[in-house]
Amino acid sequence: CDPMGAEAPPRLRSWPNPMNRAIALSAVLWFLAPAPSALPATLQDKKPPLVELSLEELMNTEVTSVSKKQERVSEAAVAIHVISQENIHRLGATTIADALRLSPGLTVARIDSNKWSIGARGFGGRFANKLLVLIDGRSAYTSLFSGVHWDIQDVLLDDVDRIEVIRGPGATLWGANAVNGVINIISKSSAQTQGGLLSGGVGTREQGFGAVRYGGKLGEKASHRVYAKYFKRDGFVDAQGADAGDRWDALRGGFRIDADVSPRDSLTLSGDIYSGRTNGTVTLPDLSFPFQTTRAEDAEVSGGNVLGRFKRVWPGGAALALQAYYDHSVRMDSVHREAYDTIDLDLQHRFTLSKSHEMFLGLGFRNAADELVGSSALTFAPGARTDRLWSGFIQNEFLVSPEKLRVTLGSKFEHNAYTGFEIQPSARLLFTPSLRQTLWASASRAVRTPSRFEHDARVHLAVLPPTDLGQPLALIDILGSKAFASEELFAYEAGYRWQPTPRLFLDVAAFFNVYDNFRSLEPGLPSFSFSPLPLHAVVELKPENKFDGKTRGLEAAASFSPSKRIQLSASYSWLRVRLTPEALSMDTITKAAEGDAPVHQFQFHSFLDLPRSFSINAALSYVGRISNQEVPAWLRADLNLGWRNGRGLALNLTGQNLLQPRHAEWGTSFLVNTTQVPPSVYLKATWQF
Repeated sequence: CDPMGAEAPPRLRSWPNPMNRAIALSAVLWFLAPAPSALPATLQDKKPPLVELSLEELMNTEVTSVSKKQERVSEAAVAIHVISQENIHRLGATTIADALRLSPGLTVARIDSNKWSIGARGFGGRFANKLLVLIDGRSAYTSLFSGVHWDIQDVLLDDVDRIEVIRGPGATLWGANAVNGVINIISKSSAQTQGGLLSGGVGTREQGFGAVRYGGKLGEKASHRVYAKYFKRDGFVDAQGADAGDRWDALRGGFRIDADVSPRDSLTLSGDIYSGRTNGTVTLPDLSFPFQTTRAEDAEVSGGNVLGRFKRVWPGGAALALQAYYDHSVRMDSVHREAYDTIDLDLQHRFTLSKSHEMFLGLGFRNAADELVGSSALTFAPGARTDRLWSGFIQNEFLVSPEKLRVTLGSKFEHNAYTGFEIQPSARLLFTPSLRQTLWASASRAVRTPSRFEHDARVHLAVLPPTDLGQPLALIDILGSKAFASEELFAYEAGYRWQPTPRLFLDVAAFFNVYDNFRSLEPGLPSFSFSPLPLHAVVELKPENKFDGKTRGLEAAASFSPSKRIQLSASYSWLRVRLTPEALSMDTITKAAEGDAPVHQFQFHSFLDLPRSFSINAALSYVGRISNQEVPAWLRADLNLGWRNGRGLALNLTGQNLLQPRHAEWGTSFLVNTTQVPPSVYLKATWQF
């Protein structure tokens, strides 16, 4: 008998088999999508490969995540890095998480084959809660733990235009939980993906994967695309090199339509559906010896979304944008079941008051309904809840000195169901003393609002065996608290960008973050219980706000292009985290989170075009010791050999983790047992027509 283990509750009737539903919905989407029209190859996207772009052109790449308008990377008053489609292709990334390894300052650690710890400027983990992720304007945030389920975040990577990674708070525009960074994944428009694409591959860990996409015209002013993709990945290994049983497979499909309704109006409609299965192991507390049980953990995930966006642009630069989306997701495993339905509305208006003053206003509303079914190990009260979030923001941009000095002041105003009214202001300064130099500085406040877990959950965390004869067992529970308030961040940043020659670019950013009301786990007085047997003490840990924290760091990156065929880049980041309990805190757990991120990280990438349409691309990364997870420093090397024939056919042979037979990137944490990452090799073929 396993009294503390997870008993799988019965399936709800509203949650049918996810794979069957995804196959049916894929067929519906395919037949409902507009019939593709034949297009010549000349209509395909003709953007030149990355290595053919000069560094100056790369620094003039336009991004939208900083101020929700197009601006050049070199003129953004934040620490930002852009991962291009060509970068993703050249280094052979097969997941969004692996593509994020290309960004300086992020810590990307694989927990097992299908789970990651991804963080910016500290505080990582599977349930990291200070990083906002967007996919084409749709938030990937889950209110279960104020974070991201990375195993369901997937797109057709061939259709990604770029990934914009902001290190530092973005709450003034993006709202609560954009505390330590914002990741914005932006797809190409359907007009850029005309014609067909077929891709597929096989490898040692990538047991099989494939994708199909076709784009066509809808009259003279509109275009569309439909796609479907599937992958099956083998599991990783345990510390002894044996199969860890953490396999992963998923099916996904979707569509996108872009239309120029009039010379000043545009419309986008897109949607996706997915279904998948993840495997792994989980260790749960048990009141019988050895006081914990390890079991296989199989999870089924499914969901879908639909998004619409309307934009109007007036002469002179004023713009109005209205976006709405609906997102549905389901996750079912042996510990809990969760189903989410989210409706999100967003209205933005940008206009100029004078030649030197631009104003940006926005309103938003989100309705998030959930249904959570727990087990003996994890329960929620209430089991179903609907939360509403109202928001608005105002941002003013002043050109104090045209082409020299720009000041941006703004604030986000939100009302949420947990803590009520929140204000998140910021001030940014951008100074460009010359065409090749940029200095910037900022100060801002951001908050991380409570999650369902912190507010409404009870979870059995551990069982402590008796230390003396006659002493009872101790069951450690985490019990949600209605009194838990928002965590606050006051962030101070500064940066410098310099292009001393057309072939060299340097980027440095420094930050100092102060966290107030940081989450602590405060113990209450023990009680005793006979349910279930044997007699045991129960110690409840409640989330409270009795810790403070400070982080400081430095991030430096350089790019060098000695010729049109070669591009080299390197980055280094240094981070210090300090957490301090308040005088009345009795928490002995939270301070260890100081060690949930490495102090030092280093990356080096090289892209080289060879004769006869070959290329060789390499990545070397060093991640320092993650002390709280007892993970030693590791060195990772990836190598990609590519070939393109100029007529749409491309072959890629990719090797990942080539330096060690296996290594751990993260430690065992709540509800997941870590595995070790082995080397892998795969071959991929892509045909665009």
